[in-house]
Amino acid sequence: SFNLSVASSLMLQRLFDWCPDARGDLVTSQPEAASKLRKEWFSELTRNPTAAQAMSHWLAHPDEVEPLADLRRPDGDERISWVPRKIKKREAAALEGRELPEKKRGGGGGTPADGRGV
Repeated sequence: SFNLSVASSLMLQRLFDWCPDARGDLVTSQPEAASKLRKEWFSELTRNPTAAQAMSHWLAHPDEVEPLADLRRPDGDERISWVPRKIKKREAAALEGRELPEKKRGGGGGTPADGRGV
């Protein structure tokens, strides 16, 4: 499978083969370039004035931006999923031991085995 991630990794590998100096941490090696890049990206990410204000504060004070501690859900937190009404009715009927009548679908066909349609 030659998808986007594989193509990207192959491109990065060639880049590092051609220019080994491109490896490393941009923040420690070139702080001005990192600041400029951060400003460009943050301006692209903001869609409203509130987000732009927060981004400008983070640009001025990059040490105040803390990484998130733990993104996992707390223990016992059950995931609630959305199920369409039609599926809920079928599941309820199946649990009660009864079957719902099948809806007739358009087309008037049949199967090739019964000779009524193809």
